[in-house]
Amino acid sequence: MHYPLYELDRYRTRTMAAPCRLRCRIHLSRCRRCRARMQRLLSDDRLILDLRESARRMGVPEHPQELRRLGGLISGREDRRNPAV
Repeated sequence: MHYPLYELDRYRTRTMAAPCRLRCRIHLSRCRRCRARMQRLLSDDRLILDLRESARRMGVPEHPQELRRLGGLISGREDRRNPAV
């Protein structure tokens, strides 16, 4: 038996019930495949944190409309002097 990603994610986020968490921890200690999948989840977490930090440092807007406007400016599709409203 292998744990599906959603269960490994519950283990990772500590939302799994204590008895299930213990069984999962024991399983992870013995199962190379599930450990590798867990490592990928943890790597994804680090990547997301890095991307958020990069976006924060770069001043990337949180609002999609503003992001599209900036994309238009960068690509030359939008005139800087006449911003769309």
